Amino acid sequence: MCGGDCAEDIEEHLHDALAAIPGNKVSGADTLLRCVKELAVENTPFLDHTEYKKKEKNGEVFQIATYSYTKNRRLIVTHNTKRAEKDRKDREKSIEKLRQKLEKVKIPNAVPFRLTTGM
Repeated sequence: MCGGDCAEDIEEHLHDALAAIPGNKVSGADTLLRCVKELAVENTPFLDHTEYKKKEKNGEVFQIATYSYTKNRRLIVTHNTKRAEKDRKDREKSIEKLRQKLEKVKIPNAVPFRLTTGM
């Protein structure tokens, strides 16, 4: 959210669709902006690795940290190196499949497209 115009656009363009949901109350732009402001936090680094606690479950080691970012809300962050490695491999596999699909696509008069990653 970058300002009142965006919130008013949401109210203007989505009000009817949101109001059509049974039991849904649609807030105005002022309420929406106030709620976003209440959820805003100081520019604090949340993911400070020194605050992680190690836990073991079923032979796997997890790192867990809990951060309170408003009076009634907290964020629980977990990290598992084994899972992170699996997710990385899955992403690479998905990217490779997309590359292969893109190479097969023939569009007349199209500029060649190369998919690159920043990793």
